[in-house]
Parts: sequence; C-alpha cells; structure tokens
Amino acid sequence: MIFLEDPIYALSAIALLALALFGLYKIASNLKHKSFLERRDLTVLKVDPEAIGMPLDIFIHAIKSPFSFEVAVQHLGTEKVYYLVIPRGKGKRLGEVKGLKEVGDYHVFHSGGEHVGVYFKDSDNWPKVAFDKIDFSKVNEIGEGAVVQFVFGRRRRGKTAANLRVAVSAPSSFQAKEILGALKSSFGEYSAVDSKSEEFMHLINSREFDADEKMLWQPVVG
Repeated sequence: MIFLEDPIYALSAIALLALALFGLYKIASNLKHKSFLERRDLTVLKVDPEAIGMPLDIFIHAIKSPFSFEVAVQHLGTEKVYYLVIPRGKGKRLGEVKGLKEVGDYHVFHSGGEHVGVYFKDSDNWPKVAFDKIDFSKVNEIGEGAVVQFVFGRRRRGKTAANLRVAVSAPSSFQAKEILGALKSSFGEYSAVDSKSEEFMHLINSREFDADEKMLWQPVVG
C-alpha cells in the first residue's frame, strides 16, 4: 500500500489522478463530439496529403460543396493534420478513397483556457493558400491548439461562397494572441476581423456557413 504522506508517492498519485481525470475528460469529450456530429449528420475524414495523389488545392476543388476543410494542431502535440468534414452519406463513399480515413472528431480547445479567433472577408476570389506554409510554429506541444477552417456553402450560379476562419486556444491570452498573430500572417492579403465570441466559436465547432463572413470562390476550370 502506498500512502500519500510520502512526497514522492504523493506526487506520483497526483500525476496518475490528473492523467485519469484527463482520460475521463477526453472520453466524455469524444462522446459529446460524436453525438454532436451525428445530430449534424457529418463525417470527419483525415486527409493524408502524400497519399491522395494530387495537390491539396486541386483536391479541394474536386469536392462537391457543402463541406469543411480544416488544418489543425491539437492541444497535445505539434503535428499539423488535415481534415475533411462532409455530409455523412458522401463521407461513407469517400472513406474508401486512398488517402482518406474516417476518424472521430478532434480537439484543439484547451479546457479553461483562452480562446481567440479571426475570420477573413472582402474578397471575390478563393485564397491561394500554400497549406504547408501555414504558420503553426508558435503552437506549443502541450495545452495549445489551433485550426484553420474553410467552410464551403452550396454552389450557386457557378460560384461557391466560402468562409475562412482561424481559431486558437491556449492557457493564457498572451499565448493565444501570439499564435493567432503568426497564423494571420499566412493570409496577410485579406481583411481580418477578430472575434472571441461564443457564437463564433460555435460556428467553428459546428462547421456552419455564415453569409456575413462569405468570400466568393470560383472553381478552376480546365
């Protein structure tokens, strides 16, 4: 039997308790997000850029809207991961495509931390994005996360309205703003509107298109 009076064992017990609580939180979060996605009838597909056989911008142009394409670093680790969030029926078909794998929803938000975001607007053209150059360098390995989200609405008259959003989560306001500043610099040619409202964070989580944030996207032909 290990008693908490011994400081070494006490530290170990506290660490184990923290890990256990984090595990329970993660399980609860996964269940919550799964339930939410099912209500929204959405599927999350992880995209392997090396396996899909085409550049990411061409891949995006090939997907029929509506959908969301997201580049994220989760709150544990620094790996940049690509996701396609798409209506469930379409997702089941695409899940068989090489380079796409159906996964559960992911998490970038640090519980109890500072959440900040920005969206871009006032452009009639789809942003020319170098996905591999989006600057996530300020995201630390533990407790910080960020996502760049492209939400595509339904196509009308040959054009698609799209939302371009960035959201960051970190333990402090200073850290969150530092990460956001680096990410905003990746899209410097577009007008940015800062937001940290609950409504904006809800739009990010739900992958909802917002006409007030729209940028017009003209698919490439030929």
